[in-house]
Amino acid sequence: MSKKAGTLGKTKLIDIGKSLRQQKYLQLMVIPGLIWLFIFCYIPMAGLFAAFFEYNPFLGILKSPFVGFAHFKELFQDELFWKSVRNMFGLSLTKTGFAIVMPILFALMLNEIKNVTLKKIVQTASYLPHFISWVVVAGLFIMWLSTDGIVNHVLMSFGIIYEPQSHLNSPGGFWLWMAIIDTWKETGWWAIIYLAAIAAIPVEQYESAVVDGASRIRRIISITIPSIKPTIMIVVILSIGSMIYGGFPDPICSNLYSLGIRSIMIIR
Repeated sequence: MSKKAGTLGKTKLIDIGKSLRQQKYLQLMVIPGLIWLFIFCYIPMAGLFAAFFEYNPFLGILKSPFVGFAHFKELFQDELFWKSVRNMFGLSLTKTGFAIVMPILFALMLNEIKNVTLKKIVQTASYLPHFISWVVVAGLFIMWLSTDGIVNHVLMSFGIIYEPQSHLNSPGGFWLWMAIIDTWKETGWWAIIYLAAIAAIPVEQYESAVVDGASRIRRIISITIPSIKPTIMIVVILSIGSMIYGGFPDPICSNLYSLGIRSIMIIR
């Protein structure tokens, strides 16, 4: 039994070695990003030890007085801390839900557009907001969602509301608006991954379904979605990692996070 297990292990190592040799250029493309990620996102984590010291910048971390869990006790006894935790996870779950579902739906709709020119125009317009700085996006939406902003004028003209509201100051509406803003900014960019996965589906499957009389909705449910399920699962798993910081990571690490996702898609 052990010899058989050893043989299987050697076979797997050989297969992995062959895959690495076949993907050597792709692997080389990933290495700089991994090095950058290690230097800027993992090495700085050593500074977390400062939480156990009465940190003095002139003495450094290790020479500062050691206080153990004193700071943590003070933190956990603060009511605002638990409210912050609740708000963080609530906002993260809302944004993550939108960030997972909307790009999939958008990619499926784009894939059904038969006019190539229109499809390119819509796709280009959809991912352009990704390149707008969050500072600019925040300024725009603060202006649009203010009491004298365009959103209130539109809602009042349709009779949805009867007086101006400060949407970003509303406890009930802030999470929803943040999810909408994040979806507007990132849906087109994330949809690229799903469109690439859809493009890899053999055309013969759709042709056979058409011959069998399957409708467009049935082809999406029975062929497209099951075929891109592995891609969806990878994106969901990686998106969970962004929940702890509420969807607003450090710029360097967020860019590397996106690079890592795309690298995995390429290597697959």
